Amino acid sequence: MSANPKNKNQRSKRPNTQPNRQVSTKLGSHLDLNDVDIMEQNKRLQSVILVDTSGSMTEYQSLLKECVIRLYDEILSDTMAAHSVELGVITFNEKTDVIQDIVEVYRQKDKGRNLSFKCDGATLTGHAVNVALQKLDERRNKVKMRGIQQYPPILFILSDGDPACPDDDKKEEKTLELLKSNINRIRKRVANQQLTVFCLQIGSAFNTNVMQQLTGLDTMEHVCKIDNNTTEIENFFKWASDYLKSKSKDNPPAKERPEWK
Repeated sequence: MSANPKNKNQRSKRPNTQPNRQVSTKLGSHLDLNDVDIMEQNKRLQSVILVDTSGSMTEYQSLLKECVIRLYDEILSDTMAAHSVELGVITFNEKTDVIQDIVEVYRQKDKGRNLSFKCDGATLTGHAVNVALQKLDERRNKVKMRGIQQYPPILFILSDGDPACPDDDKKEEKTLELLKSNINRIRKRVANQQLTVFCLQIGSAFNTNVMQQLTGLDTMEHVCKIDNNTTEIENFFKWASDYLKSKSKDNPPAKERPEWK
């Protein structure tokens, strides 16, 4: 007589051979590596903070560093945003320096703490904007080749003075030509929803019309004017971090722009 067949409802128990994929992380108490794999495919949001470091900004050197570190910390407090936001920092005076390449915030080794803002010289805004747009394009092309979706990038421009180079007429003429050309580029991209620009105007020395043109809009909606107020500069950076966190998750931000002008 043959042996009784096994009850089809009985199933042999197999030991769980799946490795433990939980790790500790500064971005949260524990993350499952399966979730990390998913976050690696999150849509990316590129952003550049373009900071005027001409001589007239000297009094803000320490404050700028503190504000940028806080912005990093705010983004890092949100795991999804830290994986999605790709942040770059560029300074400009008579030369333009990329002090932080555009890359995911969580991948950046020093999380903004290595950045310094030494202020000196004139304000060659045109060349700086050109570099910022170029770096955004380069990064977006690289991410596109990886097959990862992207949100329209965001450019923040902070300055307290008109584009100028008083000691070199040819250099000043060249930067004004570049500025005009890049204002046209920005305008086209903003109109096609391919870019968002916010300008922080510190003090009253800057030509407000130029600031408005740099946003690519016909209104002052994305121009934030403050009167050398330390607290308002801090508030701008706090708002910027909240804006980036919201946009990186496709959520409408609580405030589309700072409340002050």
